[in-house]
Amino acid sequence: MPAGAVARVPPLVVHGFRNASGEELRYLNFHAPGVGFADYLRAMRDGRAMTYDQEPPPADGVRPATEAVIGEPGTRVHVDIDAIRIEELRREPGDHAPQPQPHDRLQSYYVLDGELELRAGDRETVAATGTWVQVPPGVPHALGFPGAVRYLDVRA
Repeated sequence: MPAGAVARVPPLVVHGFRNASGEELRYLNFHAPGVGFADYLRAMRDGRAMTYDQEPPPADGVRPATEAVIGEPGTRVHVDIDAIRIEELRREPGDHAPQPQPHDRLQSYYVLDGELELRAGDRETVAATGTWVQVPPGVPHALGFPGAVRYLDVRA
């Protein structure tokens, strides 16, 4: 997959991934619901052995690989399934920032380009490109757009 492409792989589709280039690679990998994948990656980072999701496919079968969706680079990200919703948004300076409001799900933002202001209670954070911020369910918060920004809005 080239830079900027998005893949969505539903449960029970046998798959794997690797960096096919000699360059540094960054990617976001969402598991919803999460079932230990982050612990597996931390173990790899720390040089600890941990097995994760390396079992043979179930006897009652798997989904066909055709159920995986691979988007073209530059295609706007939008995933909306029961466990997670991910949407790529773009805002310009001066775009309307709604009043603080709570959400019933964990609300996260990942800044792809630019800066995003996040206000929650008496705290304000400016999130630059490559920053992940999250707000627990029920915490009123609002966004501000000091400049052009492209970000992921993630609800899980």
